[in-house]
Amino acid sequence: MRKRPTADNKFSITTRAGSWDQYRVDLDGSGKLNDSGTVRGRMVAAYDDSGSYLDGRDSRTPLLYGIVEADVSDDTTLTMSLRRQEQVINGYSIYGLPRYSNG
Repeated sequence: MRKRPTADNKFSITTRAGSWDQYRVDLDGSGKLNDSGTVRGRMVAAYDDSGSYLDGRDSRTPLLYGIVEADVSDDTTLTMSLRRQEQVINGYSIYGLPRYSNG
C-alpha cells in the first residue's frame, strides 16, 4: 500500500531507534506538480538497519517509491507509481535455522 499524493506541499523526516540496534529513517515529500493542482506527486525514501537478539544476524532494507496522480476528469484519476525495495539479511534465516556452514 502506498501513500497518496497531497494537494498541499508537505515534507517530513522521521527517525526511529529501538532495541537490538534497530535504526530507521524516512523521507516523505508530496505536493502539486502544476498550478491548478490536477497533477500531484509523492516521493518516499526509507532505510532500515536492524540487528537482532540472535548473535550474527542483521538486516538492511532500503525502500524508494514515487507516485503521480492526474485528474483526467471530475470522475477519473490516472495513477502511476514505481517502487523499489530490497532486503538483505545476514545470519540466520527467518525460520531460525543457520544458513551458513559456520553456524
